[in-house]
Amino acid sequence: MKQAEFLIRCITDKNVINTDGLRELALEVKRVGVNLNQIAHSINSCGFYDHHLFIENQKELREVWQLLKRYLQDRQ
Repeated sequence: MKQAEFLIRCITDKNVINTDGLRELALEVKRVGVNLNQIAHSINSCGFYDHHLFIENQKELREVWQLLKRYLQDRQ
């Protein structure tokens, strides 16, 4: 959002929403989704999954939660 648009919204009492960090969060969510898809594909094709993929997915999911917590704390 440009500065002029921000100021106009502030003056006219319209809601201004800070979306900083959402792009990074969306990329992390996408990575988790890709990993979940790989796990599902492995289970469907072989009947088992690579434990390494599961561990990696857990790590990435923790990162997503941390980013989300940070984002929500910054908005308060």
